[in-house]
Amino acid sequence: MTTALTMTVSPPPITGGPATRRGATVTVLTLARAESWRLLRHPAILVGLLLTAAPWVYEWLSGGLATRYPVLHDEDRFVQLPMLLLAAGTLLAANLAVLRVQRDKMVAFYSVQLTTTAQRTVAHLLSLLSLAILAGAVVALRLVWLAAAPGAIGRVSVLEAVTPPLVVLLAGVVGLFLARLTTALVAAPLTIVALAMLVLFSAVGPQWSRWVGPIAFEDETVGSLPPHLMYRPVVWHLVYLAALLAALALVTVGLSGARWSLTAPAAVVAAVVVAVTGALQNSPVPDHIVDARSQAATRPADEQVCRDVDSVRFCAFPPYEQRSEQWAAVTRGILRWAPEQVADASYVVRQRIFLKSSAELTDPVPVEDWRADDAAAGTPESVPVSTVWGDREGYSEIQMIQFSGAFANRAVTGSAAAIYDNAVICGARGLLILWLGAQATQETENAYRQSLEHSYGGSVVMAVLTSASGPSFPRETADLVRDLLDRPVGEVGAQMRQNWQKLADPATGLAEGAQLLGMRAPAGRASGLRC
Repeated sequence: MTTALTMTVSPPPITGGPATRRGATVTVLTLARAESWRLLRHPAILVGLLLTAAPWVYEWLSGGLATRYPVLHDEDRFVQLPMLLLAAGTLLAANLAVLRVQRDKMVAFYSVQLTTTAQRTVAHLLSLLSLAILAGAVVALRLVWLAAAPGAIGRVSVLEAVTPPLVVLLAGVVGLFLARLTTALVAAPLTIVALAMLVLFSAVGPQWSRWVGPIAFEDETVGSLPPHLMYRPVVWHLVYLAALLAALALVTVGLSGARWSLTAPAAVVAAVVVAVTGALQNSPVPDHIVDARSQAATRPADEQVCRDVDSVRFCAFPPYEQRSEQWAAVTRGILRWAPEQVADASYVVRQRIFLKSSAELTDPVPVEDWRADDAAAGTPESVPVSTVWGDREGYSEIQMIQFSGAFANRAVTGSAAAIYDNAVICGARGLLILWLGAQATQETENAYRQSLEHSYGGSVVMAVLTSASGPSFPRETADLVRDLLDRPVGEVGAQMRQNWQKLADPATGLAEGAQLLGMRAPAGRASGLRC
């Protein structure tokens, strides 16, 4: 009679002397290195990387304005949103890496290995560092490339740039946590959907939700702000993310079989840090920031620097000082067709910040405050220009044509009053102002044509900083200007200079002005239109 002898082999605990611990450490590091290479080649990572870079490549190929005139202290924030795609790929890849044992039906094999489940989990956690380094390299390349653009201004915040790699690392830890919590493959995709909803909620939800998610959004309707006017508690947010990462990592190791007496206390401490920093990062905007914003919106002259280019003085907040090169291209393009006495006159361009009370475009700019500020600075009749110059909105050149139209208005009328007036500018004067503003640069011409394509009937409004202030022009005038833009600019410019006095006269009608330029005004109301 024979008796079958069975024996169960269980891995011995990796405890003991220093040599044993060193051997375990080497084993864990070796496994972490192997898993790192697996992760870097994982399809989810490659697809996430491709989707992250796709809009940047499109911007580059299409010559987007945002890549020609980047504001670096905004770009370090804008880079965070597309990096969430890489973070989603990291969550999925990390989850699948741990569940590989179950998918390959290798549970029995791993049960007789010298490494414990907890040690393998630590190796997976360490392997995520390679993806964090990859994310950091992607962010660095993006920001360095933008900083090399000729029109780049501002300075990158290192803390903002560190956020995406930390978010990618956190996403990987979430994937590992889910794998130790459940072997269901659907858990990771559902979690990605839930986190996407959290990001959306933090973007459009109440004020307290802004910093709950992995990244924090700003009210982009305000436009670009100088760094000292922004309130982004990035330090608290980084600590918040790091503490959340630590808490999840410790719980994941505990779920893998490590002694809870070691992991639980540390996880509790990390959870307390999450709660404390979560509250601190959602504190109200400090009073000194509120006061500084109010000062910058109404009386910015004291904190701006000015430089003269040709006959124009450009005054801007220090981070935007170099933007005067782009503004000068516009003013030069307008004044080149003006008579000598107009071209040689003194002009001032002052950068303005317009803080709306709501998302609706119904607020006028504080004209009286701006005039008082100009008077105190000795720069009356200044032309306002925005902090935005080629943004990512659908009408990316809108601020360019608004500034160009405002400066042309100032040159033709000799006063800044008409820039803020909501009256209709028609007749030959409107024709002169619109053409000068539209033809100043290729970008202003593109913006003008684009604005006509997206407007249907009615007048064309030349708003100040996208506010409710600013003159309008009849559609007939706008259409004639579009026809003039199809003719050689030198030919039309010479006619404009030759007939400047007559065209700038508010008593000259549109039909008469068109005739001076060798055109025929539309029949009907426009033929005798005067203002």
